[in-house]
Amino acid sequence: MTHSKTIALIVAGVSGLISLFVLWQQQRLNAARKERDELRQRVTALTSLREEHSRLAAAAAQGNSRLTQKEHLELMRLRGEDALLRWQVQHQASQAGTNGIQNATSAVAPGTGQPLTAGVSVRVSSGQTLVTGGWRTEPGKRAFVFVTPVVDKKPDQPGRVVLRPEILEMTDEVLRQSGLTDFITEGRDTSLVGLYNADQARTFWKAMRSLEGVRSDSQVLIAHDGGTATCRLGVPSSTEPRASNSEALIELVPQIDPGGDGLDLTVQAVLPRP
Repeated sequence: MTHSKTIALIVAGVSGLISLFVLWQQQRLNAARKERDELRQRVTALTSLREEHSRLAAAAAQGNSRLTQKEHLELMRLRGEDALLRWQVQHQASQAGTNGIQNATSAVAPGTGQPLTAGVSVRVSSGQTLVTGGWRTEPGKRAFVFVTPVVDKKPDQPGRVVLRPEILEMTDEVLRQSGLTDFITEGRDTSLVGLYNADQARTFWKAMRSLEGVRSDSQVLIAHDGGTATCRLGVPSSTEPRASNSEALIELVPQIDPGGDGLDLTVQAVLPRP
């Protein structure tokens, strides 16, 4: 091979590598633009939700303007959607500039299919029980997530919150007796939320644990004001061992009111789709 041919081959090879690099860079640029546009859409949706949330919250704060039950449920739904969107926007912004945005739910998704998610943020009294979820997990069954926060009033434990998250799976037959039909969803994501006082929660759990077709799992967590507590919960059958990639991932963030009798509780739950 002559010297000139060798140089020509080297030049052709270098040109090919440059072309591949340019193409790769263009693909990354297009992906970054797509992510930027998605982030802008989420920010726009978040702004709209906050405006509606502010309107309903202002109406609730006025002594001469009481919310109807429908408006109250809408306010709780908007609070949940606001919390979920804030979390998604913050996560997406923190991942910008990397080689693609990794979905926060991918770590618990067992293979194909999108996971089931819930995102809510609601004001609760210490000792109240929050319920969300209501997803269809398999034909004839649904799952709900419950969280009970209790603010520790001990002087030597300032800002300490005891949290009890629990996942409950029930058959449709049990669902009809549970009083939870207002909180079911046919979609993948939900921001529906309900509240039980301590007596109502005790009555509910006593009834649930006496019925066939109910499975549950729970933990007790400790968090501090503004901190995050995370756990995994599952509802394995008696014959199948629990797999970590089939458990629900639950993240809780309590923020105690200045008076110490209540708190704003944010709940993010991700359940792998069966």
